[in-house]
Amino acid sequence: MGLLKKVSVALLPAFLFSGFYFVFAVRGGMPRYLPKHLLWLFSLLVTAALVTGHPGLRRILSRRSREVLVLLTLSYFAAAFGFGHLANADAHAPELYNFHREFLSATQGRLFIHPSEHRPEFAIHFSPIFFLLYPFFKWVPSPVTLLFLGSVALSAAIPAAFRVLRGWWNEPEAILLSTGAGLMPAILSLHMDFSPVRFAPLAFWLMIEGMERRRWSLWWCGFLIVLVSKETLLLGVVFFSVVAWIRRMPTIWIILPGTVGLTTFLIINQFLIPAFAGTPGQTSTIAAQFGYWGRTAPQVLIGFLKDPVSVGKALFRLNNAAYLLKMFHGGLFLAPLGSPYLFLGLPEALVNMLAGYHPGLIPIDRPGPWTSLLGHYSAVFSTAVWASACHALRFRAEDSETEFTGWQRARWLFLAVLSTMIYPSNAETL
Repeated sequence: MGLLKKVSVALLPAFLFSGFYFVFAVRGGMPRYLPKHLLWLFSLLVTAALVTGHPGLRRILSRRSREVLVLLTLSYFAAAFGFGHLANADAHAPELYNFHREFLSATQGRLFIHPSEHRPEFAIHFSPIFFLLYPFFKWVPSPVTLLFLGSVALSAAIPAAFRVLRGWWNEPEAILLSTGAGLMPAILSLHMDFSPVRFAPLAFWLMIEGMERRRWSLWWCGFLIVLVSKETLLLGVVFFSVVAWIRRMPTIWIILPGTVGLTTFLIINQFLIPAFAGTPGQTSTIAAQFGYWGRTAPQVLIGFLKDPVSVGKALFRLNNAAYLLKMFHGGLFLAPLGSPYLFLGLPEALVNMLAGYHPGLIPIDRPGPWTSLLGHYSAVFSTAVWASACHALRFRAEDSETEFTGWQRARWLFLAVLSTMIYPSNAETL
């Protein structure tokens, strides 16, 4: 790990000056605003480097950890919600537009009808959390209500991340890095739109804490949030068993998460969603996204095995390389590879790189539909990258002589995730 960490740190400044060109080149060219954007970003990074480099900051975080954490969480919420509201006051963002009208249909006694597909949302995705959000929307029937609730959920992930990170780092570093968890590109861009996946970061941090502390109550709490948010998130839950196996945890931790996650995913995709859609024997969303391989989850898996060449062609495209480079940037590139928690984001990453593949429709040199958008399609992957980077580089100082080492590691990670603001939130705008 020593060499891996050194290489990761060395790559950061080089990437800021040259590597980002690859991402933009694949996306279709450099945006016109980039020179001004780079100047703003460079100023931000210099300021952050100076502030975090001041020895007094760590002392403040150490003495006033709870107060600072609350202040940072509230500030993050205010800034993110305010930005999201200004960007989408008229609900023109794609998902916010759809969900706003679905909630409006519920106020008329209908079951969250999708505005363009003219069928219940549960025929597309399984999101019972809508019933919990509906009373708030009925009180204030506005897209701002959805943005507000989503930003509350994303902001709540910061203290949840802190509870995990303070087990890996000292409290000052944990506070800094928990703030960084909300700055990953996919997480930050979620504030510009609405999706039930906004609850995913909170859920996964709770499950990670449950695994770290061996507390099933925390893990089940996170699992229930996943279960009511969106069925695709259950694929990430399955890989908690892989993490437990790699870490040689008790057998119950190896068996139960994967069994529960996979069973509920199959029940929802094979029976519940088709029942709402009126398409027995197939899941419409899977058929639309992975129709080249099959129309149900089992058929798609069999299709992968029967035609591995097409899987390879779908995965090894330039846009996917740019996507991975962009996602790993915030975790210092190679650092996340040093932690098993990265496996939690593997299903979402594979789905993003495989979905929509058709050799006649998507040439190898053009982006697929899911890697072009950060947003809710990468919320779990982004959380897994950040958690794994923080876990791989974890450092708890036992005395004043080693405090500097831990703080410097945390600074590098924080500056890395801050520098990801170089990317537009939606690469399709290029």
